[in-house]
Amino acid sequence: LSLLQKLTIVSMDCFKWDVFMLSGLLSLRELHCEGSCVEGNIKDLRALNDTLEKLNMHNCRGIEGDFMTLSDFRRLKMLDLGGASGIIGDVREILTDDFQVLEELHLPNGVVGGKDHQFQLISEVADVMLALHRLQQRIPTISRDCYWELAAASPEWYDFDEYDRYPAPPFIISFVQAGPRVGWRWLSPSRPRIRFNRARMRVDTQSDRGGSCEVNWLDKEPVRRSIGYTTYIQEMQSIEKEIDFYKGYYRPPTADEYTQLCKKANTD
Repeated sequence: LSLLQKLTIVSMDCFKWDVFMLSGLLSLRELHCEGSCVEGNIKDLRALNDTLEKLNMHNCRGIEGDFMTLSDFRRLKMLDLGGASGIIGDVREILTDDFQVLEELHLPNGVVGGKDHQFQLISEVADVMLALHRLQQRIPTISRDCYWELAAASPEWYDFDEYDRYPAPPFIISFVQAGPRVGWRWLSPSRPRIRFNRARMRVDTQSDRGGSCEVNWLDKEPVRRSIGYTTYIQEMQSIEKEIDFYKGYYRPPTADEYTQLCKKANTD
């Protein structure tokens, strides 16, 4: 077993794996245990920091620990911890010298900046999005097609009438791109339109498009006549059409501001 280079673990109810059981496999290059019953702390993989190249623990819910424990694995090219709900950490802690050869990265929502992460404070979002942008410049395979949101338990979240005719509060965060320029913005979710049938019963039909706040750009505007500038202008025009109800807002309005926006829209 000391010469084993690739190990795949499948889910078996009759046998429990613990991460520390793998620490003696000093030649291991690939470990795949997606959705399996592997348990323990990923810090027990540190004995493999000179050999491990691929680590797939997607949906391993018995795994815990800080993903930054693996940041100095000098051969690690693929790290998939998506869906591993016990994994924590913060993408803002990733430095230039960390994960030097990484080509693929998937992080769960327990990591600040991980897929579907729910933020507790609006103020922490900007730094996280900048950190993700810089990470994506290093690792182009990281998808920008992800969403994050303000947690319902956040002190800055507020309730609203989901069947109101105005856009819902913009508590969703996503990247946006126009040509070569990348930014991020706050969005409100699409909400159902309401109609009434002959019996005056309310029926939910297709969704209205939600509202968009202004874009927080992470890149400079491309130089006029440069490659991609025409595409940038065209896509910018499309983005600007989505900024109406929340025009002038680069972050979600407060509850009082949201109420005033609705009142203003009602009188216009």
